[in-house]
Amino acid sequence: MCFKKSYTLNRYSKKLKSSKNNSGLTTPDPSKGGEPVGVEADGKSKKLFADNFERPRFKTANPASYGVIKKFRVELKKNPTKAEEILWYFLKSKKIGHQLRRQHVVANFIVDFICIRKKLVIEVDGKIHDNQKEQDEIRTIKLNVKGFKVIRFTNEEVIKNPQEVATKIKTILDNISD
Repeated sequence: MCFKKSYTLNRYSKKLKSSKNNSGLTTPDPSKGGEPVGVEADGKSKKLFADNFERPRFKTANPASYGVIKKFRVELKKNPTKAEEILWYFLKSKKIGHQLRRQHVVANFIVDFICIRKKLVIEVDGKIHDNQKEQDEIRTIKLNVKGFKVIRFTNEEVIKNPQEVATKIKTILDNISD
């Protein structure tokens, strides 16, 4: 007799039907196309590689460096710039009709905002970017190679007219085919 249980995979409360196996890992329902998931003592679960490194939830990140980059991502997400905070208010919860994420890892970079479905990266550049234009250009090229289009706005643009910036982003997203 096989007992089925639901385990919460992440904080967004996505559920996956699974059953316990002898290894202590949950074995997801094959009809859902799942992968092994480790269940921690506190009831939270996380995907594991065979060598027990934490695995990125999305295929946009480089698994080899994700553990290190994730720490920086968490800090950036906790401490957004004023411009990022203002723009996020206009972008979150599909307010512009598209799902966006903030401080998301792509390859070895942390991008300010991203629409994964449309492969669009939105960067909000502060004064520091005036001194690192070459690095930003290289980063944009690497993201383009990964298939992402990159658009940039300055902090001043976002702070002065966030609604206009959000409208520009919506227009660009609406014009990108799936």
